[in-house]
Amino acid sequence: MTVQAINHGLHNEPPIDNTTVAKLAEALTILLSDRPAFSLWMGSPMIGDTGVVLDYEPLDIGPAAAVPVDPYGDLVTDVRDAIARLCGPGAIGHDSRPGHMALFYAGCRQDNVDFGSALRRRSRPSHPWILFRTLVLGWVRQNPAARCYERDVVKRFPLREPAVEAGTRIVAAGGAAHGPSAPVLLPAASCPHADDATA
Repeated sequence: MTVQAINHGLHNEPPIDNTTVAKLAEALTILLSDRPAFSLWMGSPMIGDTGVVLDYEPLDIGPAAAVPVDPYGDLVTDVRDAIARLCGPGAIGHDSRPGHMALFYAGCRQDNVDFGSALRRRSRPSHPWILFRTLVLGWVRQNPAARCYERDVVKRFPLREPAVEAGTRIVAAGGAAHGPSAPVLLPAASCPHADDATA
């Protein structure tokens, strides 16, 4: 999942320099120092013209909750503010909201109806819980030939461990970033068997 692309290529902004990236890493270290890990209720898979993504639902804690709990939305707002302060408001021209996780991108064209039918039969559960424990600041670029995004990590930001009840299942998954040759901040989902499960 992309938290925020910085000077997204679609907006014809030049990449930020390494000095600014280093300052941003320092600012984010302070911002994220005590932020707890969080879980998102993801899915179902949504099929578009170019790939398949999972959206997510903010948590609604009981009928008395006046506002849904949205740790990811709060994170995006805080990070966008930090980037705008250091890099200028033009650096956050691309808004990746509503939040979504890219599962894969299409390498050919086929009938969406047939593909959607196969996806519904084989994708279970269609609404996984995913625990996000790490954020990654990195340089991300598209690789059209491989139909994927590649990244060079600048810095990882571990989130504070949440209280997890015994027997809770932690699911690992990864997300792709949007934007060619743009530095982005990504949440990395992890589990006891995967130190970094982003893609």
